[in-house]
Parts: sequence; C-alpha cells; structure tokens
Amino acid sequence: MLCCVRPGSTARKKGGVLGFSTWFSRTQVQAPAPVMPPAGKAPLVDIITARFGKDLNTLVGSHDDADVELRIGGRAVPAHRVVLCAASELWNGILTAGVHPAIVLSMTTTVDQPVYVELNPSLIGYNTLLQCLEYWYGGMAEILMRHPLLLTTPVAHTELAALEDAAKHFEATPLLEAVKNARDGRSELNPSIGTHQSDATGARLVQCFLGRQLFADAQVELQDGRKIPVHRAILRSRSAAIRGLFACYEGPLQMTDAAPDVALAALQ
Repeated sequence: MLCCVRPGSTARKKGGVLGFSTWFSRTQVQAPAPVMPPAGKAPLVDIITARFGKDLNTLVGSHDDADVELRIGGRAVPAHRVVLCAASELWNGILTAGVHPAIVLSMTTTVDQPVYVELNPSLIGYNTLLQCLEYWYGGMAEILMRHPLLLTTPVAHTELAALEDAAKHFEATPLLEAVKNARDGRSELNPSIGTHQSDATGARLVQCFLGRQLFADAQVELQDGRKIPVHRAILRSRSAAIRGLFACYEGPLQMTDAAPDVALAALQ
C-alpha cells in the first residue's frame, strides 16, 4: 500500500521524518554564550550593621548609672557591673562569686559602701584598662582596628604587648586573637571579632540579666501589671527616648500601651 503524502506536508513517525532518524533530531544545538562587555570594579555598598556595640561603648568611663569603680595606681574609672559580667566570664566570677585573680588586689561589695575593685598596677596600666573597657563594652579596642602602618611604631608595640598581657590575665581569648591579628598586619579581621563579641554580650545580657534583680536599678511596668527589673545604663545607651524619660521621671517606666509580649520584645 502506498503512503500518500500531500504536497507541502511531512509524514512523521516515531523514528523521525518518514520513519528515518536524523542527526539533528537527536542533537540540541547550543547557542554560544554572549560576550560580556568589560566591566570595572563592583560598586561599594554601605551596610548598616547592628549598633549594639557602638551604643554600649558610649558608656565607657561614664558616671551615669555606674555602680562600680575600677581603681588603679591612684586613678579610678567608673563602670557598670551588668556590662562587665555579660562581657567577661572572669568579671562575672569576680563580681558575683568572689573570685580573686592575681590582677585584683582588693574589692568591696558591701551594701553601705560604693563598690570598688582595686587592680594590680604591676599587671595592668591605666591606658590598657581603658582599652580593655573598649573591648568589654564595644566589642573591640580601637587600637586593634588601626591601619597596620600605624601599629609599626615602638609606642604601638608597647601598647600591644601590654594589652596582650591584660588579655591573658582576664582570660579574654578573642582579645588575644585580635592582638595577634594586629601584630601580623591583619587588623581588618578584627571588626568581625568585635561583632561576634558584641553579639555574645547582648545574648548574655538578655539570658542572664533581663527581668532579673541582679544589678537592676529600675523597673518597666507592662500592660498586665507586671514590673520587669531592668538596667538603666543599658536602656539609656540604646534609646534616646528612654534616656530622656529617665532624666525627667521617677518610678517605673510605663510600657502599658503595647501588648506585654511586644513590650518584652522591645526590651530584648
């Protein structure tokens, strides 16, 4: 039987045209990739990172709501126990469990006297203490984020050596790593260490101190009547509005307009 095919039409079967397989029925032709025009460097993008460390760093050396005095060689620096304990396991032991490392000469925590800690001047100097406070509060000491060329001077070498010794005495492993980076000309790695340190401090503040009486010096009243213990220094550093409220009003802060879970989330 003859197969009739109309003019202009094609009979197709499973095997290809008129039953015969063809090469291009089995092969897909790939179009060549377009040629990309030459491009310059990618544009710089400004990224707004968390401000927690920067906000806490404003409290370094501030008398506002300070509840401990760090004394060294006849000089004193005000500080905040809640920040020190959240930023350093050793400080937490010193201020809450009576741990007495070699770097601490004496201290008092009696109710009727100001809390002070006398540090050993043979193990840490005043300027090094301030650099450690920058690390505990802000996540990183400023000297460790300078351009490598600024850290090649004899003065910088002396400062780095003193900071390294202090980091060992306070068992601050991230600070030791940051000092090593600065010495090796890799200070650009230290902001990441600082961010991690600030995040860890913030997490411990929430986990160990939010809503607890330890070192608390204020209260926030919620919609359901609960009064949450808080720390004025932390809230003041984080919010200009709350800073103004603390300056103008006595008694618990009112957060009764928002649902309790929303207010607690804001405190966190």
